[in-house]
Amino acid sequence: MRQSPVLANPASPAAFRQQSRWRLSLLDQMLDWKHKKALLLLAIEI
Repeated sequence: MRQSPVLANPASPAAFRQQSRWRLSLLDQMLDWKHKKALLLLAIEI
């Protein structure tokens, strides 16, 4: 399996952008999950 040139060169700006975008979406998902959990706990308390 051949690596794409972008992934093969982690120092390239495109790879960095892709990585940071992936990290941001992951963070977003985690925050979203925590937010949903908090809402669920609130709903249970009410």
